[in-house]
Formats: sequence, C-alpha cells, structure tokens
Amino acid sequence: MRIKMALSVASILVTQNLLLANETTKLDDVQVVTSASGYEQKITDAPASISVITQEELKKKKYSNLAEAIEDVEGVDVRDGVGKTGGLNISIRGMGSSNTLILIDGRRQNSSGNNTPNGFGETSGNFLPPLASIERIEVIKGPMSTLYGADAMGGVVNIITKKVSNEWTGNINVDQTLQESSQFGNSNNLNMYASGPVVKDLLGLALRGNYYNREASNIKYGDGEVVSTRGPSPVEGTNWSLGGKFTLTPNDSNDIYLDTFTSKQKYNNDKSQLGTLPDATKDYGYKEDLRFEKEEITLGHNSRFSIGTLESSIMKSKTETLGRTIPTEATLKLTNLVAGDNRELKNEDIVLDTKFTTDILNKNIITVGGQYWNSELKDGLIEGKLKQDLWGLFIEDEISILDSLRLTLGGRYDHHDKFGGHFSPRGYLVWDTTDNWTIKGGVSTGYKAPRVDQLYDGINGVTRQGKNLTYGNPNLTPEESTNYETGVYYNADNGFAVNATIFYNDYKDKIESESFVDAGGVSSTRPINIGKAETKGLEFGTNIPIIESLNLKASYTYMESEQKNGKNKGEPFANTPKHSLNATLNWDINAKLSTWLKGEYKSARQVFTEKYENLSVANKARYDQVGTEINAYELFHLGANYKWDKDLTFSATIYNLFDKNLYKHEPYTYISGTPPKSTTAYADTDANLEGRRLWLAMNLAF
Repeated sequence: MRIKMALSVASILVTQNLLLANETTKLDDVQVVTSASGYEQKITDAPASISVITQEELKKKKYSNLAEAIEDVEGVDVRDGVGKTGGLNISIRGMGSSNTLILIDGRRQNSSGNNTPNGFGETSGNFLPPLASIERIEVIKGPMSTLYGADAMGGVVNIITKKVSNEWTGNINVDQTLQESSQFGNSNNLNMYASGPVVKDLLGLALRGNYYNREASNIKYGDGEVVSTRGPSPVEGTNWSLGGKFTLTPNDSNDIYLDTFTSKQKYNNDKSQLGTLPDATKDYGYKEDLRFEKEEITLGHNSRFSIGTLESSIMKSKTETLGRTIPTEATLKLTNLVAGDNRELKNEDIVLDTKFTTDILNKNIITVGGQYWNSELKDGLIEGKLKQDLWGLFIEDEISILDSLRLTLGGRYDHHDKFGGHFSPRGYLVWDTTDNWTIKGGVSTGYKAPRVDQLYDGINGVTRQGKNLTYGNPNLTPEESTNYETGVYYNADNGFAVNATIFYNDYKDKIESESFVDAGGVSSTRPINIGKAETKGLEFGTNIPIIESLNLKASYTYMESEQKNGKNKGEPFANTPKHSLNATLNWDINAKLSTWLKGEYKSARQVFTEKYENLSVANKARYDQVGTEINAYELFHLGANYKWDKDLTFSATIYNLFDKNLYKHEPYTYISGTPPKSTTAYADTDANLEGRRLWLAMNLAF
C-alpha cells in the first residue's frame, strides 16, 4: 500500500531537489513532505505546488526571520516594504501577508485578532524555532483551506522541526553580520538545540533556544537626509526564545508529547523612532521600549493502528504587545479611558486539531479530521473582550486510478459563530507520465473570515501617531479565493531537472481600508469589502549539473494582478514585481570546501494600486513629480562553506557583493490645507536594501 511506503520514508534522509530549493539531489534519496495532504509522501506525489528548504540550505545563508528564510522560493515575495521594526512580510502569489498561513509542525501560528496594530505585524515572523531545531520548511503556493481552514488563502508555510533523537545529539550555531558601512547596524545570533532520551525507549527530551541582537542603523540618503527609522533604517532590537519538548512512547503504537516555548522581542523607541512619545500636552500612544511576546503550549498524541494513524493535539497560545498607551485623541471619543494609561493588546487562542489517515480501502488514502478554534482579543481601546469560535470538518481522498495516475478530492466545512457555514472544496490530479515526467494540476479554494477587531462595531484603533481613529465594520463578509494551476516536472537520472507551473487566482470580497468622516467630523478609516481581483503568473525552476562538482540552480517568477471591479478597476491588485529571477552557481571544490555565487533580479514595483483620480493630493504630486515605481534592481552574493571535520562547519558570505546603493529618494511638493500650505516631502525610489556586508557563521554538531 502506498500509505505504508509513505510512512516508512520518514526515516530516510531528507535532501533537496530542484523544485524545492537550492541543494543538489542525490538520486537514491527520497524527499518527503507533509503539508500538501497532511501525511508524509514523496514530493513528486504531493497534490499541490510545493517547495522545500532543508536545514542544509538554511545553514548556508543568513536569516533572522521566516521571510528571509523562504525569500528565494518561486512565487514568494517578501520585499513589498518593511514593517516598522525592519522586518519583512510574506506574500505568496500576490495574495498579501494576511493570507499566508504560518504553521509549526502543522499547528497554526496566525492569531484571530490584530494585537500588533500600526505597522508591527511583521514581528510575528520572528516567533520561529531556532535554526538548529528545524528539519525543513515547506511552502505551499495556492489556497489550502480544505486542510487548514482560515488564513490559507494565498498559501501555507509549514516549519517542520526535528524529532526527538534516540541518542543525545545537538547543534550550536553562531553567526555575525558585519556591515561595511557604519550607517548600517551589525547583528549577531546564537541558537542551539539538543535532544535525547531521559528514559531510554520511553521518555525523550528536546531543548531549543536562540538569541538575536541587532544594532541600530543610522542611514542617510546621498543628499544627507536621514532615512526613516520606522522600517527602512531599523532601530536597535533583541529577540530571544526558549522551548522544550517531552515525548512519551509507552509502546510502538503511541506517542504523547508536550511542547512549550516562550519568545520575546524588544525594540528601542527612546527617541520616538517607532512611535511618538508623549509631550507636555498630549499622549500619542507609545513608550520608550516596544515589546512583542508569545507563549505557547501544546499537548499531542499520535496513534498507529493496523488500519491507519490518528494524530490529535490541543494548543494554547498567547501573543501580547507591550509599550503602547492610550492616546489623547481616543479619550475625546471614549471618555471612560485615561490618556497615557497602558493599552493592553493581547490575543489568546485555543486550537484543537485531530485527523485520521487510512488506506483501508483499496487504492485510496483517506484523511478525515476536524478543528476547533476559540480566540479572544483584548484591546485597551475596546470595552470587554472580542471573542470568536470556529470549527471545521474535512475529508480528503487520494485515489490511485492507475499506478501512475492519482486524483485527490477533498472538502472542508467551516462554521463561524457570526457567518455560519462555508464549504471549501479542492481537486488535484498527479500523473507520472514516465519515470522522469510528471504533470500536475488542480483547483483549490480559500476562505478567510474577517478578524474579530475588524468586525467590532465601534472605535477599534488609532492611526497617524494617535491623531486619527479607526473603526470596525460588522457588515464585512469573508474573503474567498479559487486557484487554478497546472505544472510540468522533469527529473533526469543525471540530476538535470526542470519544472514550470502556470496559475490563475480569482479573489473576491477582499477587505481593504476606506477613509470617511465620522459623526463628529473626525477623519477616520474602516474596513470594507472591495469586490473582485485576480492574480496570474508563471513559476519556473531548473537544476543543471554542468560537471560532477558544479551545478546551476535557477528560478523565475512572472506575476500579474488586476482589480476587476470597483473604483480602481484595471489597476494592479498587488505591488509585486512582474519579473523575479534567482540563479545560484554551486561549486564543490573538494570534500571539505564548497563555494557559491548567487544573482537575483527584481523588476520595478508599482507604488500605487489606486487610479490617479482616487489618490490623495500628496500622492498625486508624487505620481506627477517622481513617478509610480520602485526601481528594478539586481544584486550578487558570494559565499563559501568549509567542513573542518564531520561535526564543525564554517561559513562566510559577502552579501551585495558590488555594494550597490539601494537607498535613494526624490523630493516632491504639494499644496493642501486651509489656509493652503506648501509642503515638500520625499519619496523612496529604490528598494531600501543593505549595502555590502560580511556574514560569518559556525555550526557545531555534537
């Protein structure tokens, strides 16, 4: 039976092939994934467009957050601006970061409410396990709501951690980034992992932790103007996390585990770099330090029966923002609040998951499961707690029509306490036409209910440093998407591989923000459903073995988007570049030393997604005087890895090899206000990426 084969390959070394990322594939290795169907299977059999980054790939590059770890994957864009702390957001196939579901070992990490308002959402990408504990990262492109429910509209990123070892082993990774220019802040990172038996064959333990520190940047444009510290010129920050996992194996058929971790981030705001500090007359909503914290605990049980496997878990997580206060402007409307008091921003989620996989029916692998999700958001601007309950049931069946032809059919029913029921189907066909050729294609659907704070009937936030109010909208409807894709994959026996996938994504009821004047005459914003949009494109990858020790990896993404109705009909839906290209030349000089040279290219990126007549006075001036694009760019990076012995490896990389300056801006002038006033502002015209820098790393296994 195919499921027995799939379960057995879990013990086989996971290596990389072209479709996944940037490591040379060994022909006698089998690569397995779990995210596409919920159980382990060869990647060529997976009913989805899926890419994988292995731990070996992660060790060779610098990354301080999840976005940096997956930025080379086809269809993934992480450069549509930066958050206020300098972090990046993940967009898959142009669908935006809010439509990317993040998982750790299949457990959702997205919160139901916004407890990081005003440009701090990217901090969630820093709550990831340390490098040493990660086995691989799986990236699914396209909706996966059938298996995972809400948020999986654009795609899924699943971080798979290592299993607890039968013998005590571990890793320590130390790295440092040294900037050539003193304008950019240096950083250093330490992460570690150890696992082994406490009681042999019965109780195991894994411990993990990391510490990351980044110095403040003080970047200036060529004309001497200072770059904004709210994102492009990051402030001083520290991140750390600790975690542990106990596994109890009473017999060969059962595993019980308890996993817990805590993670904290801290960013300096003593000079109002991230948000305006209070003055003698007003409070603007910020303290001298901003902190973002997460705690999570999971209890799980896996059972193996003769007819299949049962996996269940219950998870409780809490995320919290500290360092925010009640701004004076909010107290003018919400008279029960006191300006300057701490603003509580806390989200608590309880998620219960269960699924059963069986091959009891001949030529069928059936997965049935369910999920219950209870969430609460507490915001100091909102009286009481905002609560949400959602449960879902799903079933998928992989049908082996022929040994070489497999059809996956699935559906999920979700029930939301406000919107009632919704059904999300999908169908996918995988055809191994020969031993080397595979054709894949299918239709999948996505569903995402509005956040609890978006549905609140009243004031739910502030913008512009506490000056303007934001409101919820109880009349919102869920967002939906349907993805159509087909792909062709070729893998030759000599290691040559090529793949191409075309996709079309139909998106409706997207939630966007609109401006309005409230009953008191105050300029405000609220969320609305804007109608229909589409994204479409091509993803291409190849692996070319030039000689035994030299190979070339390349990937290319073409992307288009368009709003199909509404006041901005015909304009782009997303700010993603049309063309993205990555190519890496890998050279294994000998058994100990390897080098690589990487080039990357991004075409121009549109700034506006509105028609000219719908732009503000300031943005019309920027459009006329500066233009509408962030310039295209190309960068090169050179790296090397040296294996001192089987346990110790050193790595070094020069990023931005030719020190290309990607911090430029141009002035523009506009007239507004009463009485009319002339204002000169500056618009960034480049991608705001760091200059030349040296990354040094050491990895010690024991």
